[in-house]
Amino acid sequence: MSHRIESDKLALAAEQREEEKNYWMKRLSGELVKSTFPADFRKENLRERRMESKVFEFPSSLARRLIGMTNDSEIRLDIVLITGVTVLLARNSGNEDIIVGMPIYRQEAEVDFINTVLPIRYEIGPGVTFKEMILEMGQVILAAAKNQNYPMERLLNHLNISYTPGDDFPLFDVAVILENIHDRRYIRHIQTRTVFSFMKTGGEIKGTLSYDALLYAGTTAGRWVDQFLNLLQEAAFHVDKPISRIEMLTAREKERLLFDFNDSKAGYPKDKTVVQMFREQVEKTPDTTALVFEQTRVT
Repeated sequence: MSHRIESDKLALAAEQREEEKNYWMKRLSGELVKSTFPADFRKENLRERRMESKVFEFPSSLARRLIGMTNDSEIRLDIVLITGVTVLLARNSGNEDIIVGMPIYRQEAEVDFINTVLPIRYEIGPGVTFKEMILEMGQVILAAAKNQNYPMERLLNHLNISYTPGDDFPLFDVAVILENIHDRRYIRHIQTRTVFSFMKTGGEIKGTLSYDALLYAGTTAGRWVDQFLNLLQEAAFHVDKPISRIEMLTAREKERLLFDFNDSKAGYPKDKTVVQMFREQVEKTPDTTALVFEQTRVT
């Protein structure tokens, strides 16, 4: 009798694992474009990193609003924060199909888990509002957590994606952590270039942006923080506004767009055409986006 029970358990486990595999294969089907922030610098050794951090605090009015709209639920707050980072990444990368990483929720038992990292994929549809995106993102995260026990290394093999531990993780380059419910140790084996981590304490929310200083300038990382807080400030108080209409530019960026970029007195080579200058820039930075037009990239 006990042998039959054990056999039934194994069969059920195998069936459940197959269901999880099918979920991830469907979820990550089609063309996968790694979501990443455009780099400021190029570097020869791709495995080399120099991680630096920007610590910031949410304005009190924004923190109160986020805590209130999530009913003081840390899981719901996590969903909102991941939604915000997804929008930020989409705006900076020029892509709408975004994948960010998150750890599984903190587990009470100290054991060797089959898998501890989840790729969260979301494609921002036309006209979707922040409220709609939060609700949809919640379903995506819930489904990912339900299927969290499938090994990512095995999944990469099924997706025909080559991966060597120590290399950049191929599915995502940006991770999001809410320290209240996540354990940073769960993703230490995953190499990413950017990590947004948050902590809610009472009525306050603090954040830390860790970034690879060999790829990104400190001023760029600081701009991401400002943009993130700006877009959350507007989105949280105007949840029914379409994502495409949510403002995230800082006052300094607006000033640059209005004045610096429209300065007709700016110097440029008189003996070169725009096409020649464009080609020269492409040769200087071949891995950087040269032109974005209606989400079509030219490099």
